[in-house]
Amino acid sequence: MTLSDSGNILRRYTRNSTNPGEEVENCYVETRRALCVLKVEEKDATIQTLRAQLDQANNDLGVAKEAHSLEITTLTGQLAQKDNSEAKIGKKARNFKMILHGDMINFP
Repeated sequence: MTLSDSGNILRRYTRNSTNPGEEVENCYVETRRALCVLKVEEKDATIQTLRAQLDQANNDLGVAKEAHSLEITTLTGQLAQKDNSEAKIGKKARNFKMILHGDMINFP
């Protein structure tokens, strides 16, 4: 509500009034009601905006959690591959060491 809106309300109440004081009081009450309605509407809009922002933040958090989970899974897989590769290399090294020492050589 703007000042011109309240002025229009005042003119409407006082145009054909027999009791201008009462009409001004009625205008004041109506203007206050209109302002209260506007404030409630503004707060509703603010609440809706905040809810939308919260929903977006929750969505962003979900995406971030999924990405983090995927990254952990990928790193875990890479670590398992590395451990497996190191185990194979270690086994080959042990076998080679045994061959060098003659443990694996069977003489007839």
